[in-house]
Amino acid sequence: MEISVKKVFDTRDTAVAFAEKRLREKYGTRFAVNENKGVVSQTYLYKSILLCAAKCVEGVHAGMGCSVWVSDFGEEMDDFAANYYRGEAEAPFLDILSKNADLVGYEAVFVGSKTSAAFTPDLPLKDYLKKCRSAHVACMVELAEGLAPEHYAGQIRWLIKGLLQAGIPFALRARAGGRMLFVYGFDGSSRWTQEDLTREIEDNIRHADAKRFQ
Repeated sequence: MEISVKKVFDTRDTAVAFAEKRLREKYGTRFAVNENKGVVSQTYLYKSILLCAAKCVEGVHAGMGCSVWVSDFGEEMDDFAANYYRGEAEAPFLDILSKNADLVGYEAVFVGSKTSAAFTPDLPLKDYLKKCRSAHVACMVELAEGLAPEHYAGQIRWLIKGLLQAGIPFALRARAGGRMLFVYGFDGSSRWTQEDLTREIEDNIRHADAKRFQ
């Protein structure tokens, strides 16, 4: 038996209009798709899909952008909420990193995910994080070059201890002299002793050097 599905758009222009309409319905304010940035049309599993960038054009969130995914089956997901919470989520990490004298450089970027659920501006960040389990802050730090692995291990363990105080899931990538020393997953499930971390860093340095001189 053939199943007939009514398509909600059949051209790029109607797809853009559908994306703007769904955003307006979800957030109660007008959005405009940036036709010159990141508009990608593709077909996947019999669906026509549009990926695009949009920006709120009125109200208190005017100028705030998001990426949008829509299909001609009427599905829509966006990361507007992630962008709304970005400053609040990143602030405690940037504060902690800025006070760490071991760091040569650092960055902290909030990573959300697209969702079909709407959100309201009065929803606390902690409640958003419960709804969006993959949301986390991605931290990248640069440590001084030429230190011993056990010294790096101590620095990184101290850094992780500090970042846990933010109370927000995070990922940590630590580098030194072009080598990736350590990667810490945002689920927080990994618990490292000084010895285990030292061995991990030694292995990562050895592998990085082997690739460098191939």
